[in-house]
Amino acid sequence: MGSMKSCPPGLVLRSQQRWLFAGLGMAFGVGLVQQLVFPVLPPQAKLPPTLPLPNGWQPAGAPDELAKEIAGSGPGWSREIRVGVSHRLTQASGGWLVITPIAARDLKAFDAERISRFLPGLRLQGAKILTLSPEQRQLAVGRLQGAPAYQSCLSPRGTMAAEQKLLRPLLSPPDPGFRTKALQSLVPSSDRGYACLLLTTNRLALLDQSAAARQFSTRLAQATVWPQ
Repeated sequence: MGSMKSCPPGLVLRSQQRWLFAGLGMAFGVGLVQQLVFPVLPPQAKLPPTLPLPNGWQPAGAPDELAKEIAGSGPGWSREIRVGVSHRLTQASGGWLVITPIAARDLKAFDAERISRFLPGLRLQGAKILTLSPEQRQLAVGRLQGAPAYQSCLSPRGTMAAEQKLLRPLLSPPDPGFRTKALQSLVPSSDRGYACLLLTTNRLALLDQSAAARQFSTRLAQATVWPQ
């Protein structure tokens, strides 16, 4: 009776490695196809049903010309960016405020200043960046429809920034580590993303470094449901 030949351990290990690499390659391919054909949109910040508004401010009634320009608009150059429905608020004295949720899947693609340039009703003309000290509250100053307007992005921390360089650190979470990053690249999650609230107004007092402006931004950030 002949003896059964055994497979060398080295060959078994190499065979297992080939199956492992094949499985990883297939998973990566499926994840890549899903992102290209059925991209997972980044989650947006959800505003509360009742906004914590300063005295004298209230939701606008029928959409006006600016609201019509904003509706349905969005940047067509990237599927990584998501622009939400704008909420327009008004003041009896003529003040207005537009709150627009924006989100990105990749933090490197998050540039609120660039995104706003693709929103016709929110694109500031001749915008200049103004950094207020000592809080490093940053906003863009320009003109909308020929009148002065101000714009900044409210982060989950309650701090506002307009430039990508200053805004990205405010949105950046702790480093998840290599294994988590690898899993996230293979299996896209609908719960992962970066978001801020783009605030556009003709009232500097809502965005400056006054106590009232700080209180408004803090309360709004705390009342908003942010993606994790």
